[in-house]
Amino acid sequence: MPLLSALLLCLLLAQDPAPKPADAQPEAPKALPKGFPKPDEVRGVSVRESSALEGYVLLAPLNSKTISLVDLDGKVAHDWKTSNAPGAATYFLPNGNLLRCGQVDPNPRFHGGGIGGRIQELDWDGKVVWNFNLDDDLLTQHHDVHLLPNGNLLMIAWEYHSKAEAIAHGRMSDLVNEEGLWCDALLEIQPSRPVGGSVVWMWRSWDHLVQDQDAQKPSYGKLEEHLGSIDINFDCRYLPKEQSEEDRAKQEKLEREMKRLGYAGGDDDDKPKKGAKKPADAKPADAKVGADKAADVPPRPRARRSRPTGCT
Repeated sequence: MPLLSALLLCLLLAQDPAPKPADAQPEAPKALPKGFPKPDEVRGVSVRESSALEGYVLLAPLNSKTISLVDLDGKVAHDWKTSNAPGAATYFLPNGNLLRCGQVDPNPRFHGGGIGGRIQELDWDGKVVWNFNLDDDLLTQHHDVHLLPNGNLLMIAWEYHSKAEAIAHGRMSDLVNEEGLWCDALLEIQPSRPVGGSVVWMWRSWDHLVQDQDAQKPSYGKLEEHLGSIDINFDCRYLPKEQSEEDRAKQEKLEREMKRLGYAGGDDDDKPKKGAKKPADAKPADAKVGADKAADVPPRPRARRSRPTGCT
């Protein structure tokens, strides 16, 4: 028994941490990310000036499932509870209901800021009086929606095209990944209440492309001759090409050699510090001390590095 008691005591001591001294300083809390509100920071209205427009503000905070109507003092006048996080648009309708974009999680393909996938109309009590989903792996609504005078809705969506399909239409092959190409499309939806709707009109940016990479591929032409079309490579055409490790090493070696010879590059670290004295021009290795100043070497021109502008 004494041996068993000793073993139990050892186990208890091993599980319990050693007591801290009475004068031990508490551990400092970890720093919050930049821009993150502090726990003791006052929330709500921080500024209200007489020039502010009287009325209410409709709030649909990111990652919150509650929509709030607040006055200029920050008091909540009304709440709508929803079942999903918001998209990027919430509006009052003329009949007093809410029109909102919502997220459908998880989405089978699309992701990123502004993603939605669900359009809902809510009455004053929060009841969903109409629901429409557009969130499959080919089309997903994102960002905004607009009520048309005829009662239909205009919305924007991402349309998926595979990597092979994008390259076949003139997309630069080294700048399209396995996620393919997401092109914008506009859709006019005629609601079928309380659920669903039909597409009565659709405009696809995919149908209005131009490319100047390959004459054997569709939509080939000179960009300046197709002002009403969309360049399929517009988002990467002027990006600097990513350097290989070998090319980067060569460039750095060349820059060091240029600086050794007295040339300066165009980056900030080459510029003299504010208030620092301008260094004297370097003398040739065979220059004689005390030689006539008229024989001094003229100042060397500053050289600017050229940067790549293509992405092919």
